[in-house]
Amino acid sequence: MTLAELKSDIQEWAQSSEPTFVSDLNALIQAAEKRIYNRVIVPDAKTSITGTTTSGTATLAFTADIIAPLRVWLTVSSVARAPMIRKSASYIREVFSAGYLGGEPTYYAWLKSSATAATLLMGPTPDSSSYTVNVEFVDGTPPSLVSAATWLSTNYPEVLRKVALHEAAIYLKMSEQMATYKGDADEAVMSLMQVLGAPQKDEGWPD
Repeated sequence: MTLAELKSDIQEWAQSSEPTFVSDLNALIQAAEKRIYNRVIVPDAKTSITGTTTSGTATLAFTADIIAPLRVWLTVSSVARAPMIRKSASYIREVFSAGYLGGEPTYYAWLKSSATAATLLMGPTPDSSSYTVNVEFVDGTPPSLVSAATWLSTNYPEVLRKVALHEAAIYLKMSEQMATYKGDADEAVMSLMQVLGAPQKDEGWPD
């Protein structure tokens, strides 16, 4: 499915060529993609980033829009360690208190996240500045059909179409049809989720 085809489908369904609605179609499609990516791990929404620990500092900040972390692991002297275990921030603070001597981190939690940054809490507190922390995550700014064909538009166009139609119904305030299109959109996303899986969010992870 191309961008032009999706826009045509939306306009045909809405029976509207009103200039403001047409000019906002890109934004509606991106909102639909965002909804899907918030609930489903789509292959081209995955990316990774690395950072380096500071000895004696339990936190590490990343400049990235992280919707959900998928895997965190250390690289030490060019050797990848087993994935770190995700725990709540309260667990790490309780187990690895201020008096703990530190060591190679084996646990992690997310303290906070925004559209531009995320902060990781590790336990034990790193005892070296030589640990490379690798994070694989679901990107908050994944590829969009507005710019180019995506995995979603190529492999599951009907899911994107149904969610985009619901976004259009919201935009046009079509209250009578809202429940029907919401149900269709939710069912399509759930079906895709069964195929690909959903991001697993930490305790306290923002919605």
